Amino acid sequence: MVSRRLSRIGDEGFSLGELIVVIAVLGIIAVVAFPSFLSYLQAAQTRGAAQEVVTVLNLARQLAITRNQNVCFNPGAAGSSQVRFHLGTCAAGVWTGPGTDAAGNITLSNNAAFSTVPGASILFTPLGAAVPAGTFTVRNQANTSCMDVVVNATGRVAAGAHAGACP
Repeated sequence: MVSRRLSRIGDEGFSLGELIVVIAVLGIIAVVAFPSFLSYLQAAQTRGAAQEVVTVLNLARQLAITRNQNVCFNPGAAGSSQVRFHLGTCAAGVWTGPGTDAAGNITLSNNAAFSTVPGASILFTPLGAAVPAGTFTVRNQANTSCMDVVVNATGRVAAGAHAGACP
């Protein structure tokens, strides 16, 4: 009885034809799914960049509240991935602290860039309000998608969808 079981061990398995069919089906699924995955990846990078900008804006607001003085959030030129905080007014001295380099620049970690008009700054008051309220458009590295980061007059910062084509 044991010898009959041992003799059937080599008879089981997949044939070459079955393996080729399975590999072909997996290849077709991968080819069809790749564009969707790429699109998802780019959208996720954009969402991550927008959330990072929200975090940096909230840092500027918190700095204004903590120091009890105005703090200006100043994005770099359009296409830049760096921002600065200025204490007092937007023309005052640059704030250097955790997360900044020696010149006071905060660089976005995933190299996302702002699509804003140069000089578009937001001043946070000691009470946390934003003057003026504004919208920043953030785009991913590949410049394939973008999201708006909206700062309300109350100082609330939120990321939302972008209407229209990316600038």
